Amino acid sequence: MMKKNLSFLIALALSLTVNTAVFADAANSAVPSNTNVINTSSDNMTITLDDAINNLEKNNTELKLMNDKVNALYKQYDIDHNMATSTDTSLLEANIQLFKSNLNNNIFRLQFDILQNKYLGAKLVQEVIPLSDELNIKKAKNDRDERLNVIKFDLQRQYMNVLNSREQIDNINKTIANIDEKIRQTEEKIKVGQAASNALDSLNVQKTQLEAQKDDIQDSIEQSLLKIKQYLNIGLGKTLNLTPVKKDFIVFDDKDILNKINDSVNKDYSLVLLNGKIDLLKRTEDIYSKYSHNYFSDTRNLAQQTGANYIASEANAKSQLAGAQTDLISAKAGLPQALLANYYALKNKEGSVQTQILTEKTAQDTYDKLKKNFEVGMIDKVTLDSAALELDKQKNLTERAVNEYMVAQDEFNYMLQGHASGYPNMSKQSMGTPGIGY
Repeated sequence: MMKKNLSFLIALALSLTVNTAVFADAANSAVPSNTNVINTSSDNMTITLDDAINNLEKNNTELKLMNDKVNALYKQYDIDHNMATSTDTSLLEANIQLFKSNLNNNIFRLQFDILQNKYLGAKLVQEVIPLSDELNIKKAKNDRDERLNVIKFDLQRQYMNVLNSREQIDNINKTIANIDEKIRQTEEKIKVGQAASNALDSLNVQKTQLEAQKDDIQDSIEQSLLKIKQYLNIGLGKTLNLTPVKKDFIVFDDKDILNKINDSVNKDYSLVLLNGKIDLLKRTEDIYSKYSHNYFSDTRNLAQQTGANYIASEANAKSQLAGAQTDLISAKAGLPQALLANYYALKNKEGSVQTQILTEKTAQDTYDKLKKNFEVGMIDKVTLDSAALELDKQKNLTERAVNEYMVAQDEFNYMLQGHASGYPNMSKQSMGTPGIGY
């Protein structure tokens, strides 16, 4: 029984996970007081983006389970902390000194070995296990924080994709109606010999492409609504009305970006995780080195077998320590490259916004010119409407690019706060279906 208990303590002490969230109160998933609570039991609900984000911790099943894990770890810490503070080694120390006086006596030697084993186990209970619990709590809280933010960013993408895509479908429907009018006019021209019989081909192809694209965009809307409902634990059959929202285009301040990246690397949670793990393994190794060596000449009794287990555990701690130190070196080398890659991904999204703004300006200039031509009778209304629809389409694409860029900027700022190692590659993130040209 003693051997099993001691083995359990060793396993618990060495099965460590570490991170850097502040060791504080238990998880609190209360909704902010200035937020409307989403009534998920309603069959038809209207929500804002802010309400959706602020209700995540209360409604999201995954986050609630992560909160439960944090609370369970607090309870485990209380148990282990109480055990550590109630463990008294003074009697063990006195008895060890008593039997140490005559190690040539086999009975004394056996009792000395048993007491040394108990003392080593007590030191693990006092100094290692509570610290391990603290680090487990910090990791679980940081895992929850990072997951919450990953969901927040994706929720914004899905929410705004629904809005942008609905505007896009509206534009497509109007464009199809405009094409139908062009088809009607062309048919009249074909009848009187003013147009070739194949003049309708390009219009019909364009209409068919738009119909197919509309189906793709509608599917994108349904997928985004499904994700929003899943994030907020809303029944899939419920009707969800999203309040319109837009983001202003604000360019990321990349002044001293290399210094910002270096500062971020120094406080990245993966490095603090590894440093915490290294400190704990050093403490564990120190305890083993003080209390588990040179007690055993053979394996004739339980004390010696248990001691051999401790020696093996000491070797395991040294191996884990060397591995953690190697991981720390690799992480320090890899994080700056990862942050730079995400920075350039953000700059690419910024460039996409600038391109869309220039394209929108060109569409606006074209429309303004055609409007003047229409006013003096140089073109018909169908041609002017085509230019207006092209301008509206481009405004939608600009808005989509701005929304994606601003979410990506928030993501990158979050990475700079020390979360680069735990966050997805930004270049792989995008906002819905931008659509083909039409």
